[in-house]
Amino acid sequence: MKHELLFVYGTLLNQRAQTEVIGRVVPGKPDTLHDYMVVLCDTSEGKYPVAIENSESYIPGQVIEVTLEELDQIDSYETGDYRRERLPLQSGLEAWVYLKG
Repeated sequence: MKHELLFVYGTLLNQRAQTEVIGRVVPGKPDTLHDYMVVLCDTSEGKYPVAIENSESYIPGQVIEVTLEELDQIDSYETGDYRRERLPLQSGLEAWVYLKG
């Protein structure tokens, strides 16, 4: 089964949110996304954290490993207010990151 790396920095850091969205708790490894910052944005579901480009900032978070099916579930959870892009992390890994849509 193919797995994908996903960098999480907001609600998906929470184990309860992971269980509700993905169906399980996903162990993560700390990592950092440089040249982005988190802002609270009005989305169709309320105010949520979203990553936007900012060359003087960084976002601490975690890298989790999910299946393609789980990634589809997370896409549905994140709604059209976000877009998913593969970006390099401080560790040298490349992972999917949800950014402002």
